[in-house]
Amino acid sequence: MAGIAYADGEYVVILECDNVQEDGTCHPDETVVEVYSRKSLPLSAADIDRLSPVAESLCLDKSDFHLVPHNGKYLCTS
Repeated sequence: MAGIAYADGEYVVILECDNVQEDGTCHPDETVVEVYSRKSLPLSAADIDRLSPVAESLCLDKSDFHLVPHNGKYLCTS
């Protein structure tokens, strides 16, 4: 299961849940939350603070964020 957990004009938060448990929650070891931004810069501490309520609504903590460096370039394949 995957879907948009949050979106505004600057950020989109995608929740990917590979294992939905009997109680309807996602198994934490098989869940990925990705944040996409219109900016080519990594998330700042202020960005993470801004998105913390979204993380909390997904039962995550700010400490669960793992920043993945990127160079702002996109790979297009056909």
